[in-house]
Amino acid sequence: MLSENINKQDIDGVFWENVISVVDSKECTSYYPLFYQKAREAKEAKNKLEYQVYELLGMITSFHLDTDSNNMSSAPFSSSVILNESRSANLEDLSEFDLNLLDLIVENIINAEMRARVADILWVMKRDFKIAALAVNSYLESFWNLIDPEDWTGCCTRIERALQIAVLLGRKNTPYQSSIDTVEKALDKLNGNDPFYLSETLMELLIQYREGDPLKYSNLSESMALQSENDNNMAKARAYWGICARWHHIRKDKDNERKKLICLAETFVKESENEISREKPIYTKASNHLISAIEALRRAGNTKSRIDEIHKVLIRYQKKSVSELIEVSSGKIDISHYVEEAEKIVSNKNLIDALFALGTLGKPQDKSILRTQVEKSSKKFMFQHLFTSVAVNEMGKVMERQPSMTSSNPEEVEAAIRVEMYKKGQYFRFLHTQGLVDPARKKISLDHYVKIQDFYPIVYNNPFVPIGRELIFAQGLQQGINGEFLISSHLLIPQLENSIRHILYESGYLVSGIDAQGIQDERNLNSLLYLPELEDLLTADITFDLQGLLVERFGSNLRNRMAHGLLDYDQFYSFELEYLWWITLHLCCLYKSIYIRNIKNNVLE
Repeated sequence: MLSENINKQDIDGVFWENVISVVDSKECTSYYPLFYQKAREAKEAKNKLEYQVYELLGMITSFHLDTDSNNMSSAPFSSSVILNESRSANLEDLSEFDLNLLDLIVENIINAEMRARVADILWVMKRDFKIAALAVNSYLESFWNLIDPEDWTGCCTRIERALQIAVLLGRKNTPYQSSIDTVEKALDKLNGNDPFYLSETLMELLIQYREGDPLKYSNLSESMALQSENDNNMAKARAYWGICARWHHIRKDKDNERKKLICLAETFVKESENEISREKPIYTKASNHLISAIEALRRAGNTKSRIDEIHKVLIRYQKKSVSELIEVSSGKIDISHYVEEAEKIVSNKNLIDALFALGTLGKPQDKSILRTQVEKSSKKFMFQHLFTSVAVNEMGKVMERQPSMTSSNPEEVEAAIRVEMYKKGQYFRFLHTQGLVDPARKKISLDHYVKIQDFYPIVYNNPFVPIGRELIFAQGLQQGINGEFLISSHLLIPQLENSIRHILYESGYLVSGIDAQGIQDERNLNSLLYLPELEDLLTADITFDLQGLLVERFGSNLRNRMAHGLLDYDQFYSFELEYLWWITLHLCCLYKSIYIRNIKNNVLE
């Protein structure tokens, strides 16, 4: 924070813009290290003025600009580094005097990126509409400075933020019109020739704000999709077929919308064919592509005959893929060895492959192995089973009494065995999380900047994720990859419950009850997880694992503990919540792969 005896002339006398004028990069992420370095030099030289000026500028340029928030009026700035007990600077660290001083210099800043940053901070903190307009114009200037078809994410963040501010100023006002004009001029300039996803992102913005000529951009996106297929870039082709379908939806052209969605689905088939044509085909990958194709065709509608064709090929590929599967067993775990292996598995991969590798890293403990371990233990350590134990909550209250394994009642013995299995399941989840999930998750976070949309390839066109729930899953998974399990668990636990109800319903099973008054209520996890049919859809091992993790009182019971507010802050950052995040990713990946071989045919049809 600056001393209150520093004024505008003092800051102007520091000539701070010279520090960043020699840098090729035009983003704040490149500026803040330079400012902090100058602050250290000034401190060593005992130049208090320069130290304070550079410290302030280093602070504001270190903020992370996040445009993912659905609330366009919320602050887009956060700490760039957040640890368990510390963080880097954020808006809360700015004093009123700091803001007033920034207000004095903002209009005279030459560098567009710096002007946008300062103006946006002032807009967020002071709600000055004149400054908001300056922020929009500065972001648009920064957009043109940063636009690069190959390194395109930086410019997109600026135009997104410009639109978020501009729409609040009113759609009829100049800042909004200038922002939309900028998007359309950029699309005209690119003319479909950008190699990646810049045009897609710009068209997404037009659709989001209900702007643009649907006919013009449906033609453009179709042309880009076809060119991407010719280049054998099916992921890019899917992106543009999807955009093309949305433009036709806006035009209310249902026939063309459906045709483009079918074109999107067929790109998965082409990827599968490409995989099979390799010298050493991997049938696991080929099958995964076909599953995605089937789900995409289902969503297009009226495609049963084509689905049947692909399904026959899928079954053939699945049989050939069995020999490719590699199982990671918990067994006697040497944690250090598994940590190294987990990091290797997700290293040197593009982000989506790394996320998928993490999602399929091992599997829940084999239920039959847990039973065998419990039965052997009960014979070897008879004494410990002479006394019943109790499950207590965080306040020490007894929630459940454990049945006795020495009872003469076979049902009580069976119940006691299951309790011990749930307890051992908790230990497995601890080892699995510490040895595999946590190191792999941290490695991905270290190697990549993971955004919400990076999970879209996993959650969209996924039979486990109902339509309309994709963004919630993506947000929950993105929070978890960054270690924010407090947020991820609140997002994902309700969606897990809904998805389990969804896959049961889609398979023809009853998921609601009816009382004497004729009132129908949806069943919750406390009953859904014990439906025998669920084992056919998720496997017995996963179903048992979810029981212990989510609803069993002698397990982790996360669903009920969270629903009733029985988890405190620290407990949301335990291995149990990290495992919950992983098992959600695991289920999403399984439904995008062939690993659930017991899934009923009518889930795919």
